[in-house]
Amino acid sequence: MSALYQVWQYHPVSSSHDEFDPDTLRNLSLRDVQKHCPGPNQVLVRIKAAALNFRDLLLSAGSPKYPTPMTTGLSMGSDGAGFVEAAGPGSKWNVGDEVIFRLTGSWKEGDVETFDGTALGSGNTSGTLQQYRLFDDHWLIRKPQHLSWEQAAAIPGSGGTAVNALFHTGVADGLDLTGKTVLTQGTGGTSCFVVQIAAAAGARVISTTGSEGKTEFLKRIGAQDVINYKTHPQWEDEVLKLTDNRGVDLVVDVAGAESIEQSIKPHDLVGQLPWSVL
Repeated sequence: MSALYQVWQYHPVSSSHDEFDPDTLRNLSLRDVQKHCPGPNQVLVRIKAAALNFRDLLLSAGSPKYPTPMTTGLSMGSDGAGFVEAAGPGSKWNVGDEVIFRLTGSWKEGDVETFDGTALGSGNTSGTLQQYRLFDDHWLIRKPQHLSWEQAAAIPGSGGTAVNALFHTGVADGLDLTGKTVLTQGTGGTSCFVVQIAAAAGARVISTTGSEGKTEFLKRIGAQDVINYKTHPQWEDEVLKLTDNRGVDLVVDVAGAESIEQSIKPHDLVGQLPWSVL
């Protein structure tokens, strides 16, 4: 077993902080680093696949839009999947166990107030864009056996956010969304997970997009109705038409401040006002 492995590290050299500027990718460099043995209640994971999110563009650019800037010399990436190559004394994991990773080690369940701001691949916490990583036991979750490495790697950030938005806002009956209408925005990772999971849980899904090509994609993965916000800038009015002026039960808003006012209008005002801004 080689004592060295490769990792994409953040070393800022670009003068740009625009996440859409390709020059900011020069801030990432592939380095060889020393492999370490796991300590008590730790494991060494061989990372087989990593998934990227929009946050990684912000972090690689050193963008002020992301609240926790990347520390020089560390690796980005919050999502990944791999197997345990070595387990330290007292670890509950075994060599060969296939795992995915929590985004944060501080907020495992319950009230979000326990979250201390620590997340994989940001601040002073190294991420998943590397071949190996040491993890404390509590960072790991068992990988679903029927999924490929790449499929499993995409779950934690976007998939976990989708599950939280759908089933922890007081709208669902357990994991049942039968009779509920959910509104999603675009075709980013979280929105695509929301569409698929909500439809599987029995909800009617209405989605928005700015592309006719993506309209068919959204319908294939579970959206019943799709509104093109470029041809219908006041898309909230279209939502009301589709629901006979009733509105929706849940809005999963991934655009933030620029769309909150529009997201509120088609909400079912006879109930709560649950929506998730991501």
